[in-house]
Amino acid sequence: KQWYQRRVAITAGIPSKSDLLNALQEFRHVDTKGTGRVDMAGFAQAHLWFGNNILEDANSTFYREGHLKVMLFTLFCDSNYELNYFNLLMLFCCDFVPVEGLFKALSLVTGHVIELEEQVLNRNPEQGSRPGSPTGAEADFPTTIINITKEQLLSVVRFGQLETPTLRAMMEELGSIYDGLAAEDESGLVDISQLIINPSSRDILKGVTAYHLVDYRRAVLEQAQAEGKLSDKVLV
Repeated sequence: KQWYQRRVAITAGIPSKSDLLNALQEFRHVDTKGTGRVDMAGFAQAHLWFGNNILEDANSTFYREGHLKVMLFTLFCDSNYELNYFNLLMLFCCDFVPVEGLFKALSLVTGHVIELEEQVLNRNPEQGSRPGSPTGAEADFPTTIINITKEQLLSVVRFGQLETPTLRAMMEELGSIYDGLAAEDESGLVDISQLIINPSSRDILKGVTAYHLVDYRRAVLEQAQAEGKLSDKVLV
């Protein structure tokens, strides 16, 4: 999967959460039957962050972007020459900052831009729990009103991953935490911030690496600098 992520990121750029949500709306507008799939013509009609017209001539400003669409569709379409656009956008959630990529995916499945990365990265694990909370929720933590279903949450965690015992155990634990939180609300749903408030679910989410785009050039440079081997000749 990492190879696909790098190919996508290098050719089409890394989109923001808003870019991904706008692209999803574009595809849904084209997908009038609600199948979740588009053919080449439908893919060409969608306005994406890197260009939208596949029919421009070689002198057009958008000629390169049109060819990117051809390449992406060819790379990801199925044997029926149709493309699952939601899965493609999930792949585009990859980011050089793993938590940022994770929250892009959470934003995509919920349909709302979620900005809680800083809380995930900088939360002090020694801070006390909220008084009377049976789930270990921490006190004085900013909350939102963006609900996520259990299936949406687990789909983000397992996207593109091999079904391993470790992944199954992680999903079972996260699912159990979700059920406990959902039982506290009449709606049976859980707000995203509740999952970040809970130390156990937060640690699980921080460990999701499916959306981590590794910067190999930077890694090589840092290794060269650490070893003092021609670091001044390594191109960034």
